[in-house]
Amino acid sequence: MGELKPLYLDGRTAPLRVELVEDALLVRCERAADALCPIRRLDRVLCWGEVWWRSDALGACGEAGVTVAFHHGGEICATVAPRAPRARSFAAILEAACGRAAFLDGLTDWAAHQRSVALRLALRREPRLARWSRHSGARPVERRLAPLYESWLRRRLAEAGAPAAYLGPSSARPNLLKLFREARAAELAPLIFRLTVEEASGRPREEVRLGQERRWALQFEAEAPRLRRNFDRAWRDFERLARDAAEGADIWEC
Repeated sequence: MGELKPLYLDGRTAPLRVELVEDALLVRCERAADALCPIRRLDRVLCWGEVWWRSDALGACGEAGVTVAFHHGGEICATVAPRAPRARSFAAILEAACGRAAFLDGLTDWAAHQRSVALRLALRREPRLARWSRHSGARPVERRLAPLYESWLRRRLAEAGAPAAYLGPSSARPNLLKLFREARAAELAPLIFRLTVEEASGRPREEVRLGQERRWALQFEAEAPRLRRNFDRAWRDFERLARDAAEGADIWEC
């Protein structure tokens, strides 16, 4: 590869737009032909006047270590300087996020949103839940399924990268197991409803062969793929919340 060169963008006579096309900057101008500038050949970008950047193009420069400077008059008024991302575990990211009040407040909003989503999905799967008043027959089913669901959640959280320190009660850290269990509890309602109705209508035929608790465990396992898809969506939202909070803290530590 040849010597790296600067890219000069002058939008003082006509506005320029900078977009990203694969690994190159596409510079558009109404008064001239488009220009394609491979990022790997740049060492910096200098801008004057109206130069409008798409965020993905600016981000690609940051990832490639290319500084973007904006000039006003004869001075630099702003600089987008890349910083190498910190190589750290998700446990360290959580520790950094938990030090920010915005993250702890965001957890409350995240949990409320997850409860709403879980209830909506449950009602879509079993519309009769809207008219079902939970009676004493549901309690035994719910009590027996709760340990299965908690064990499944613990396993999924560990696989997703949740640190062990966040899976138990602690005054210093959020209890992710409790948080996810309470936020997603409604998604078990269709299964609880179905098993409760079966119990009220008499002993199912296969119960004689398998036993009640074994049959319930099998039905829970049958729900696992759906639960996993819902969990993965919830975890992505939670992970994004933590990373945004941690990276927000990093900005002010530069």
